[in-house]
Amino acid sequence: MRRARRHSPVRALTRPPQPEAGAREPPSIFAKPVRRGGGARLPLTVAFLKKFIQYARHRPRKPELTPEAMEHIASEYADWRKRAFEDANATLPVTARTLETMIRLATAHAKMRLQNSVSKEDAEAALGVMRFALGAVEVTNRRAEKEKEEEEAQRRGAKAAKAAAAKAAAAAAAAAPRAEAEERAEEPAEEPAAAAAAPEGGELSEAARDAFNRALLELLRHADDCPVDAVVARCAALGAPIGRAAVLRLLQGMMDSNRIMLDDRRTTVYRV
Repeated sequence: MRRARRHSPVRALTRPPQPEAGAREPPSIFAKPVRRGGGARLPLTVAFLKKFIQYARHRPRKPELTPEAMEHIASEYADWRKRAFEDANATLPVTARTLETMIRLATAHAKMRLQNSVSKEDAEAALGVMRFALGAVEVTNRRAEKEKEEEEAQRRGAKAAKAAAAKAAAAAAAAAPRAEAEERAEEPAEEPAAAAAAPEGGELSEAARDAFNRALLELLRHADDCPVDAVVARCAALGAPIGRAAVLRLLQGMMDSNRIMLDDRRTTVYRV
């Protein structure tokens, strides 16, 4: 009875191979069988799997490629190279490193099966892993390219909108003098005289104030500053020849209400 137990099939299958002379002894990964319902099997725990992987990695003999596995890997590699060459949208190159990866994955699969040779099934399992990985990378690359194209389209749209807005502003600025000339042509003949300023110390008329406000608005519409003399000249062009002292008085009132700023020499107006 004791002799039969020593040579039972379970112990024969689970006994690690004896290392060669001088080779490092592989770690023991075998635990006592757990009996459940009258049967005997090894417990599949995380610790057991770690020991199994360590044992498979340190087996003395490295699996060798069989002719069937080599032929299968070579055929698949040639097919992948051909498709990568013919596909203009291919994002991943198929090089000699790809062939290296196929062989290494197939060998690792055979190691995990505790085999001494790499079969065609091992090669197919390795190719399946690579197909899955390359497909995921290709999907990620295409998604990144799509996002890049969308960002580029948004950037082009924003640039086109900015150019259109600048063109519209330029057209409006060019049309403003023409509209003003038409408005002045339609005004009665006595209005320019009524818009004339009073003497330097007198009170300005409402028409003169309107001309001053319009002149200042036009000069500061597309600029951050303008000379005081330009304001005086623009008022005169609008039919309200306001003197420089009167213009400075109006500008000082606007500066007191924090609407504009004047420099120390009172020669330049700044927009706030």
